[in-house]
Amino acid sequence: MLGIGFADTAAEIGASRGPHNSYIYPLLNTGLIAGGLYLGALVYALGQGIRTRWTPWTAFVVGLTVAIFLYMGFESLFLGGLSPSSIMLGICLGLLLYSPADDGPVTDLRSKFHVR
Repeated sequence: MLGIGFADTAAEIGASRGPHNSYIYPLLNTGLIAGGLYLGALVYALGQGIRTRWTPWTAFVVGLTVAIFLYMGFESLFLGGLSPSSIMLGICLGLLLYSPADDGPVTDLRSKFHVR
């Protein structure tokens, strides 16, 4: 429930190497509450990016973020690291959460798409 902390994860779980999965690693280290908040923040950022005004740039950022999320299933990326992948993840999350003032806040799905 509370996690094992940021100690040597491999030694704590009795393996030679720690988990190479960015969705399991935060849950093991920080516990269900903080790990769930971390994973929820990733899902929230992706949802905000999908619901913004759809442009080719937004499509590129959403696609790149989905690719990074797939990559995170096989490699341990954690925000706060200085690897190129972690930096790219941080940039993508920032771009997903950015909403220009003239677009207005995201309120629901229909506010950003023109439904005919």
